[in-house]
Amino acid sequence: MKKVFIKFCFVTAIASIAFWGCNHDKPEDPGNERIEVKLKANVKPASQLKVANDQFQAGDEIGILMKRTGYAHYEQGALYGNLVRASIAEDGVIYTNPPLLYPLAGNVDFIAYYPYSIETYESYYALSVDVSSQTPNLPMEILYSNNIVNQPPTAEPVALNFNYSLAKLEVTVRGGANSKLTAADFADMTVDIDGIYTHAEMYLDDGTFGVFRECNYLNLRKKGFSSTSATFEALLIPGSACSSDGALNLVFQAAGVTYKYAYSSDLDAGNLYRLAFTLDFPAIPEPEATLFSFSITPRTPNEQEITISAFEPEMVFVEGGTFTMGSEYFYNTIPEHQVTLSNFKIGKYEVTEGQWKALMGKNPSANPQGADYPVENVRWFDVQDFIALLNVITGKNYRLPTEAEWEYAARGGKDYQNYYGETVVWGHGKYEKYPVGAGSVNHLGVYDAHNNVREWCSDWFGGYTEEAQINPKGPSSGEQRVIRGGCFLDDYDSAQEVNELIERRYYYPPFYTLSNVGFRLALDE
Repeated sequence: MKKVFIKFCFVTAIASIAFWGCNHDKPEDPGNERIEVKLKANVKPASQLKVANDQFQAGDEIGILMKRTGYAHYEQGALYGNLVRASIAEDGVIYTNPPLLYPLAGNVDFIAYYPYSIETYESYYALSVDVSSQTPNLPMEILYSNNIVNQPPTAEPVALNFNYSLAKLEVTVRGGANSKLTAADFADMTVDIDGIYTHAEMYLDDGTFGVFRECNYLNLRKKGFSSTSATFEALLIPGSACSSDGALNLVFQAAGVTYKYAYSSDLDAGNLYRLAFTLDFPAIPEPEATLFSFSITPRTPNEQEITISAFEPEMVFVEGGTFTMGSEYFYNTIPEHQVTLSNFKIGKYEVTEGQWKALMGKNPSANPQGADYPVENVRWFDVQDFIALLNVITGKNYRLPTEAEWEYAARGGKDYQNYYGETVVWGHGKYEKYPVGAGSVNHLGVYDAHNNVREWCSDWFGGYTEEAQINPKGPSSGEQRVIRGGCFLDDYDSAQEVNELIERRYYYPPFYTLSNVGFRLALDE
């Protein structure tokens, strides 16, 4: 079998791939009347990981169990002897040592696996799989066979058809027409998976995996690179994503920038997943320009093509000025104090589900409603990942608004101290979000500051002081980030109540997700 050799991280005293099994006595052998078992090994032709010359080689060793047809291997009396070590000869026939003999009566099933490794345990056989090390070489391939069922004794070799038990991932990253990536950038580029199980047990009875352990950050092996691209690969345990959202989170490091893509499909045994990313930045693309695309082979009978397109958020210019920040009505909004801000831009609308999904690959909203509805249920840290990738694509420096910028823009800017604008949608316990732009708008043209969803700000939460401030950014450290604005859970039916919603301050740890909290963007003028 053509394979990649690597030293395994030992999980027992000897090997990182091991079998445990019950020790049943072999039935009485009356002599030479029993027929010796002869087997042949073939990699299943339909296997998606099969490549040219991927064949077993003479001397390769596999493990074989022979059991009574209709019995599970762990049932008393099911096995004819213990797990047998077998070697493939030059002619392709598998010879067992000691020789394995068919029973005098009854048919049998065969279970086999590659590569051979065994340790006796009292109750069951299971293969302990460790894929934590993908560099400098990939882990050993694992093959499994249980295709021989209800086999009568025969002197002819019986063919074992093996399937691949792991999934293989290949990631290719290319530069687009506008890319500024250099040959050195591709040479230094890395791709990792954030949140994947690297240890599990494969049950010999059916080849499935269980007992997942050690949710890790996994480095993909760099298969090769050129002046215009780099390719990475990994062998992974099926169904092993363990991130909080269940996605396979790919983390790219390129030209000093970190950005992520969430691949939200399960990995199946024996499948080869080819993901090809095209990075086209920092130039601003046309509205429908493809920035990222990938195909998966053969996740379904037809290749999947997913396109991720860029977008430019619609921003509102906010002229700088001085205003009174804070309120006497709430304990954490006092004392009122003077704040002076420079010119800046702020998002006309809250960032939507469609915009998030277009950039990040998955909609995280707890209550998904549609592309034009505000995204919610995102951590402050997730928002930073979104902004970093948007900045890479557009070449701009989007950010979250500071708390002072948010309140100033929500109040209406330089010429207005109250939120009450040209259009107000009154809230009376609707308890559901609505499309951005369909609600209230203030004198600046900023929508939904007092309703729809609350919004993350950039600041750490801290108390106010009486001193006048210029372009404040909040405390230098803390445990909770500021959240501002009203949301669909709030009731209000007067201008005063709307203003109070604008003045209120909320705060949560940056790793929290809340189903009524989203965000909008800001940009220096």
